[in-house]
Amino acid sequence: MNKNDLADIETQEDIDELVNCFYSEVRTNAVLGPIFNHIIGSNWDKHLSVMYKFWGSIAFGNHMYSGNPMQKHLALNRIVPIKEKEFNEWLFLFYSITDKLYAGPIADLIKTRAKEIAKVMQIKIKNQF
Repeated sequence: MNKNDLADIETQEDIDELVNCFYSEVRTNAVLGPIFNHIIGSNWDKHLSVMYKFWGSIAFGNHMYSGNPMQKHLALNRIVPIKEKEFNEWLFLFYSITDKLYAGPIADLIKTRAKEIAKVMQIKIKNQF
């Protein structure tokens, strides 16, 4: 499918599809799968539910998500240290899946936000130690 044939993210259902496709790839990814599967364990439904709200809030400004992802990830980093390689792989997959499914301003917005979030997390993790 040509990128020009893709619609933009328009609904919460689109976000849910993006999140489901992305984490399906994450779970089997050689770099990320072992980390996510170790941390999330059998709680994937709960994690996905949170991610639907998180990315929906970013895409639509609907404030469905409440929480502090930075604090959670800093605490998780003490259990499984995350390095630049993992952040790069996460971003690569996120961009790839988003670009495969959607094209437009909202798709671009969430990719930009993903990159910004990853950058800030990397800085905070480095400063944590």
